[in-house]
Amino acid sequence: AGAAAAAAASTAAGVESASESEWEKVWNTRYTPVFLILLIFPLINFKSLDVFTRFNSLGIVSVAYMMFFVAYKVTSNGVHLNAHVDEIVLWRSSFPALTGILTLSFFIHNSVTSIMRNAKRPEHNCRDLLIAYLLVSLTYLLVGFLFYVGYRDGKSHILNNFLQNCANDDLLALVARIFLLFQMTTVFPLLMYIIRFQFFSYVSGSEYPSLFHVLGLNATIVACCVMIAIFYPHIGDILRYCGAFTGLAYVFALPTLVHMKVLRAKNQLSWPSALFHCFIIFLGVLNLIGNFVIQSDNEVAVPLPKRC
Repeated sequence: AGAAAAAAASTAAGVESASESEWEKVWNTRYTPVFLILLIFPLINFKSLDVFTRFNSLGIVSVAYMMFFVAYKVTSNGVHLNAHVDEIVLWRSSFPALTGILTLSFFIHNSVTSIMRNAKRPEHNCRDLLIAYLLVSLTYLLVGFLFYVGYRDGKSHILNNFLQNCANDDLLALVARIFLLFQMTTVFPLLMYIIRFQFFSYVSGSEYPSLFHVLGLNATIVACCVMIAIFYPHIGDILRYCGAFTGLAYVFALPTLVHMKVLRAKNQLSWPSALFHCFIIFLGVLNLIGNFVIQSDNEVAVPLPKRC
């Protein structure tokens, strides 16, 4: 549900009007989520996984344009690695924001089984998964690195949604926002399918008990997503909060407790081993607390020049 809320918030934050007008009073982060959900809600109720995976594969068009966009920006703006750099800080007390997002990346691994269980050639799952992870890593590295080196102002001014650093009259950025909207439209139904599959498989033993049950679950989750997108449209904070919370369970606690239980069943669990594994869980608790204690970038008032 956290990933779904992040997708909805990103969709709302990624689309801005090109100028101050009557249109901007309607198409903003307060009303946009409601309009978008009227379009997306019918797409999340299909029963077949093939519909979601084939639809999601269209998101590659958006990814390709994003890579073109940042490559064009760094080519036209030049490299600005030393732009407005007063000092290089090797340590920040806000580092839990990074660890929170990192644990979300591990948590999302539990979705792999749901996505690949219906693969046409399951014997190639390991190869296909490796290729997928490599391509995703390359995409993140290229987009993040190229935009960073091509941004002409202080690097601390780069926002969670980097498109908000671009001027409203930037035509390429406007097209990028439209592609981002398209990508979120393809990702959100797949995320909802994964949530539905895991929830109903555990609760009722059937991934699609009835249309009524599916509509009820989807409506509940979508309502939460819309509320978050309207009142707290900060994609970076949503990712780290959800990552720290779900990571505590799926990354730190559950694997460690299962391993300890297996060791205990074999009479191999010693006190030093138990203390070490408990310390791992304690790190997860610290990660969760740290993400709620540190100051959010959204609370820091800094000038935000539109200079991408």
